[in-house]
Amino acid sequence: MNAFLSFFGKIGSAFSSPKLAADAQVAGTVLSAFNPGLGSVVESIANVVYTVESSVGSASGATKKATAQSILDTAAPSILQVLSAVTGKTVDATAASSAISHLIDDVVTVLNDLNVFTHKSAPAPAPAAAAPTPAS
Repeated sequence: MNAFLSFFGKIGSAFSSPKLAADAQVAGTVLSAFNPGLGSVVESIANVVYTVESSVGSASGATKKATAQSILDTAAPSILQVLSAVTGKTVDATAASSAISHLIDDVVTVLNDLNVFTHKSAPAPAPAAAAPTPAS
């Protein structure tokens, strides 16, 4: 568990955000009231998603998701240990990876809904020129 916390501590210190740190801490605290271990996992995933968005924000959504998934896959053994300890059951690695993928999507949706990031939208296409009307 210490390796898990150390891993995410390093990520957090490399790309710190006071706002997300406060929001993730609140979310983690609320979830931790019900399940402390699960709260730390969800808080860590949210921090990774925010860190990736902050550091490679101009990349495509698929690239950012792949980056976040790669970081979290690296930490998968530690995440599985925490989840197994929290649930008292052996957690399947494939199921955990799928769940993490869903959590990444959900965190992105929440952050986008709250307009946490400014995304530059593509310029609207120029309106099509009106076809000339035939003279009668």
